[in-house]
Amino acid sequence: MAILLSSPKKRKKTFLLITSAVFVVAIVSFLGFFFYEDIKTLVVGKEELVPPDHSELNINFKVTDLDSVKSLELFEVLPVNFTYVAKDKNGNQVEGSITEKSRQDAIDKLAENGLEVLILEQVNSGTDNPFASYY
Repeated sequence: MAILLSSPKKRKKTFLLITSAVFVVAIVSFLGFFFYEDIKTLVVGKEELVPPDHSELNINFKVTDLDSVKSLELFEVLPVNFTYVAKDKNGNQVEGSITEKSRQDAIDKLAENGLEVLILEQVNSGTDNPFASYY
């Protein structure tokens, strides 16, 4: 028959204490290994930083004269969505949306269709917060 000198509660507490101590030692060792130079600088003192010498820095602007660069095409202007309120030839109020490259292009296109623009507003697509979830 075995005699137990400690209760299960005390053994659990001791186990957690030893596990926590081992974990803390492991973390400190890990950080010391990877950040030794930073810690040494903090403890010993910062060395004087000397900026690198860039006096010999040369930029080759001749690359802009290459045929492959000259043949590049400019980005195309992306079309924008607009909502409008307009009057037709009969004086009736018409509402709708149109997609054109600029505000003036939208006005011109509506005029071609016989509409007199009363209100033309750009529709902002997307979201104000690009990091917001879409779900």
